[in-house]
Amino acid sequence: MKIKFLGTGGAEGFPALACSCSYCKKAKRLKGKDIRTRSQTIIDSRLLIDFGPDTLAHFHQHNINFKKINNVLITHHHEDHLCVSELLYTNNIFKNKKDNHIVNVYLSQASFDHIEKYIHLRFEKNPSEFYQNIKFHIIKAFDEIDIDGYKITPLMANHMAIKDEAFVYLIRKNEQTLLYFCDSGTILPETYDYLKSNNIQIDSIIFDCAKGKSDDSYKGHMNIDDVVKMSDAFIIDKILKDKKKLYLTHISHKGELNHEEFVKAVKKYSLKVAFDGLTYTL
Repeated sequence: MKIKFLGTGGAEGFPALACSCSYCKKAKRLKGKDIRTRSQTIIDSRLLIDFGPDTLAHFHQHNINFKKINNVLITHHHEDHLCVSELLYTNNIFKNKKDNHIVNVYLSQASFDHIEKYIHLRFEKNPSEFYQNIKFHIIKAFDEIDIDGYKITPLMANHMAIKDEAFVYLIRKNEQTLLYFCDSGTILPETYDYLKSNNIQIDSIIFDCAKGKSDDSYKGHMNIDDVVKMSDAFIIDKILKDKKKLYLTHISHKGELNHEEFVKAVKKYSLKVAFDGLTYTL
């Protein structure tokens, strides 16, 4: 699997549009790896994770061919991960030249309900008019699905008030296993038990680390200490093979670290700080 981070920022981006904190000011000055768009990841140039408000910009910047995207995994329906208008604009309704390209979107029932509600409010149309080029698949936590050569299991994320409204994803292909753990706070017992009881062995983890070095009480994201504890526990329980490919994403100015500061802060833990455009291979 070839993993590419298209965006690695939090919901407000980094630097945030209306923020004048020292971290945002420094990011504006440094640019480069300190400029973070909203989180989105693509695997093998064809399996997309999330469809946020920066999708169009990501596809232009990284020269991605949308016709190669047949499958999209949605983690949850917060707008930085599911910008409904951005997704709907891929439909034939908004094209001069119609085509038969179908995009399969895998998501929770709550995320699908959110989409239909948006269509009614925004366009005042029957939702079915927007399903010409988009096929929605309702998936449930812990039910494995086969998608275009990948074995994918949605797992419960610790992010929404109702547990099964947000997913993290276990993605397996050619004996390689990736755990995409974003957005989520510390791992839920149900998800940990699934990994342990099924003898899952993970090669790489992409962690949420929105809280950075802060000890903010919000439970829906993780900080560095949370990530270290989780990876250590995975090593002890033989869920994680080693710590060679552990990456941090969904990075926010509220985490109180600019990119190079973040790199220094986690180096001793064998953690790598992702940045927009970073690519690695399993």
